[in-house]
Amino acid sequence: MDKHKRIYNVDEKGCRLTLHHQQKVLAKKAAKRVHLVAPEHGENVSMVACANASGVAIPPTVLFKGQRIKPEWKDNLPHGSLALMTSKVSINVGTDIHHLAGTLSKI
Repeated sequence: MDKHKRIYNVDEKGCRLTLHHQQKVLAKKAAKRVHLVAPEHGENVSMVACANASGVAIPPTVLFKGQRIKPEWKDNLPHGSLALMTSKVSINVGTDIHHLAGTLSKI
């Protein structure tokens, strides 16, 4: 068996996601400035990615802070990605094992 296919690296990266919804804005005709108040700020998340030495990547796991996940948070994730809720927006033993179990089942 090719050794490169069996060597994996897992890393976590914090980032900020913003949900963009198409907004309707009313303004006076020929207005030079139009203001829009954003309904939501970005959400802090952690991405857990895994790839092997051959360059094959496994779909990422996205960690959200909280107890209940909003369905729209999963809408535009890559196919096969996991979206998990955690008490903190960082990986811990429980989420680490969950991610690795999902990853190993795809190999």
